[in-house]
Amino acid sequence: MNSAQTFNKQDHLYTAMFCEENIWQLCHTLISTGIAADELNILFLSNASKDIVIFNQQFTEPGQAISYDYHVILKYRPDNGEALVFDFDTRLPFPVDWNTYQQASFPNPVSLPPGLQMMTREVSADEFLRCFTSDRSHMAHLPMSEHPDYDCIIASDPQCSIDLKDYWQMDKAISGTSRVYPYSYVAT
Repeated sequence: MNSAQTFNKQDHLYTAMFCEENIWQLCHTLISTGIAADELNILFLSNASKDIVIFNQQFTEPGQAISYDYHVILKYRPDNGEALVFDFDTRLPFPVDWNTYQQASFPNPVSLPPGLQMMTREVSADEFLRCFTSDRSHMAHLPMSEHPDYDCIIASDPQCSIDLKDYWQMDKAISGTSRVYPYSYVAT
């Protein structure tokens, strides 16, 4: 199914600064429309310094980079098509093809000091929807009016509950089948 190109950001739940919950909601929606879960992967982007650089994000001026402690995107790879990325915070199209997203969003890893080189934790859609938990404590500094207007996301399978902070800690082994690798691996 390659209908992802018809999706509009405005048709989906979105709360600024809650990329992981936006992607959880989107993943749920895509599967409910008939996209196979095994065609979707969630990518947590971070590093040991909690300082990654991304370009073309809405929270900065065009052409400027932003520094995040982590960011979460959804990668859709249909059986018969090129990989697409869903990122609610990008200035790029929604979705955008994976190669365009990489070239426009990420600096060349070899040009960055070691502390800024990005790591990726890749999680299957099925596992993410079953195991993801967020109590929003990482955003406690925001007024409640800026939090999503739905309840916190709790793992549907309490046996595998994985907290947001566990996903973004790239050096931490967590239960499940996620894998962690340097961004340069993704670029090949």
